[in-house]
Amino acid sequence: MKVDDFRGYFAVALGMMRSHESAKKIHELVKDSVRRPALFQQGAIALALLGEKAVVTSLIAILRDPKNQGFTVQSAVADALGYVGDHRAVTPLVGLLRDEKATTSGRTFASVALGQMCDKDSVPWNARISAHLNALLSSRL
Repeated sequence: MKVDDFRGYFAVALGMMRSHESAKKIHELVKDSVRRPALFQQGAIALALLGEKAVVTSLIAILRDPKNQGFTVQSAVADALGYVGDHRAVTPLVGLLRDEKATTSGRTFASVALGQMCDKDSVPWNARISAHLNALLSSRL
């Protein structure tokens, strides 16, 4: 395991313990780990567990920022927003989707975040429909 893994797990643990005095340090962790997706996501989750409303605003600001157009950064932000699932993110994400002046990748990852917020399953929505379909079709032949 790497040091970042431990830092992320400790941040989530602090969030689960409702350690509000740690919020400032976790905000710094999130801000400094934008280019380290796993640590970034765990820090954002920790802030959500603490009920920090600023985490949604910060994450959406990162998506809007033209300097953060790298796939890794935006993917991490979308994953964090999707995993956190804070209802306060829906309106700003829809606003970003509708903003024609926003970057294409920012708008794309806003839609990814909304999709992840709405569908918490680890498999696609149609996986349950198609489960065991091959066996069913072969038994009828």
